Amino acid sequence: MSEKVLIENLSFRVHPMMLPVADLDRSISFYTRLLGMKLKERHASEARKVEVGLIG
Repeated sequence: MSEKVLIENLSFRVHPMMLPVADLDRSISFYTRLLGMKLKERHASEARKVEVGLIG
């Protein structure tokens, strides 16, 4: 198989992942403003002392 065929058959997908960050607001700004992603959901868990932003 030639390199050209291999390259044409490649697909790019981002799978769900979690990234711990020091500043959630700054991270959301980066992904939405600079990369054009949308904030889908944001919620906090007081019991777990964590805040989550779902971006896609």
